[in-house]
Amino acid sequence: MNSVSMDNQKVRKNHTTTWFDRLARKMVFSMLERLEVGHLILEENGSTYFFGEGKDNAQHIAHIHVHDINTYRDVFLNSSIGAGEAYMKGGWTSPDVVAVIRLMVANLNLINKMDAKRPIWSRIGAKIVHRMNANTKKGSKDNISAHYDLGNGFSLSSLTQP
Repeated sequence: MNSVSMDNQKVRKNHTTTWFDRLARKMVFSMLERLEVGHLILEENGSTYFFGEGKDNAQHIAHIHVHDINTYRDVFLNSSIGAGEAYMKGGWTSPDVVAVIRLMVANLNLINKMDAKRPIWSRIGAKIVHRMNANTKKGSKDNISAHYDLGNGFSLSSLTQP
């Protein structure tokens, strides 16, 4: 496997770690300890953790760097959606995001269990937000804009000559 070197950033210190952050981290680690397929290397604040199969036997190997303690809160509260949102906010990075996704797909049963075990109030909140984004005329326009509007900069760059 080819690896890409990345600077090891520290978990952001501008956030005071609360009991809920520690609980969320503990719960996420507990789920990661159940990885059945592949090998995950997680780096955080100078420490390295290993989950899943031994590296030598693993078909899928992924490496992530957690930069923000809120990442665990996002994953605990919103499971796979929270992991994606945390990535978009820069809470975690990987030298090979595709490898992370492949590892998670290989462990889809575990991901589905994580989704099902989200706190009840988190699931209720997600349903409320989903209802607020209903496919009304305005809702449809907002949904299309949020998912497909690439902006003028992208449109212009695709029209210019190389």
